[in-house]
Amino acid sequence: MSYQFRLSLSNTHAIEQERRELVRFVVGRLIPRLPWLARVHHFRSWFFEPMNYWRQIEMPLVLSLLRQQGIRGRILDIGSPKLLALYLASTCNVESHATDISDYFVADLRRFRQVLRLPNLEIHTADGRQTGYPDAFFDAVFSISVIEHMPDDSDMQCFSEVSRLLKPGGVFVFDLPVFVPAEDTPIVVEERFADGRFHQHRYSLAALGQRLATQPKLELMATYLAGEHPTSTVPTSQQEGALWPENYNLIAADPIHRRLRWLTKHALIPLSHYAMSSRLRRKYLYHTDDPNDPQVLNATFIMRRI
Repeated sequence: MSYQFRLSLSNTHAIEQERRELVRFVVGRLIPRLPWLARVHHFRSWFFEPMNYWRQIEMPLVLSLLRQQGIRGRILDIGSPKLLALYLASTCNVESHATDISDYFVADLRRFRQVLRLPNLEIHTADGRQTGYPDAFFDAVFSISVIEHMPDDSDMQCFSEVSRLLKPGGVFVFDLPVFVPAEDTPIVVEERFADGRFHQHRYSLAALGQRLATQPKLELMATYLAGEHPTSTVPTSQQEGALWPENYNLIAADPIHRRLRWLTKHALIPLSHYAMSSRLRRKYLYHTDDPNDPQVLNATFIMRRI
């Protein structure tokens, strides 16, 4: 079965609106509750940087696509950064299910649920390949920068699980890194994890097409691409075969940025790191509808359950 990608150019105005909406949520709903949230790890991170360099592209686009389809009913997050699941529960009158394969987020989100009084925020550890939820349980599913970390054929197992979980007409929005041109090869990087290994798949669009074609009940609605202009300070991931550059790498190579991050953190200046990574995002990252652009590094997909 062949697979045709329906490439679309992102609505940058809508994405910017959603980006501001997420920041307003942190400033208006979370930071005023600092006395009750100061010990929460996620809060301490979001206080300085609600979204890092690439997340400023990914999260607003995913939120924009969900909103276009109508945010309603039950929504499942598979392993994404938890700000979006918390935002949906707080502002969109939905039942938001935040999940991950490990329990690192559970205590923090329980505290958010308590402080913000969010009985509609469900918190579970679950494997995206076999979540344990009933069939046709969700109106929408999203996953941000997760599927590429699933080894071997786990990504296809996750697609099948999402197909099972969605109600007919429900949508699946997910994003992951792509490389153009690139062979489809796995990268295993040594990290500080229990097994000492951190998997990342190096996808090409063609390889993704082969995987998505195995899911006859998931219809592709649109694909959105994002690229990164070359930087003078950090080698590109295509040259090195490693993970793409992020603001951490750029700032580590810039002593002024590194010093500013240290000073603003110790001065407890809210959103200070976000302002710095936002400047880098505006300088280096961009949306495109050209699948042959060699600087493309990220693809976001929206699919409908048929």
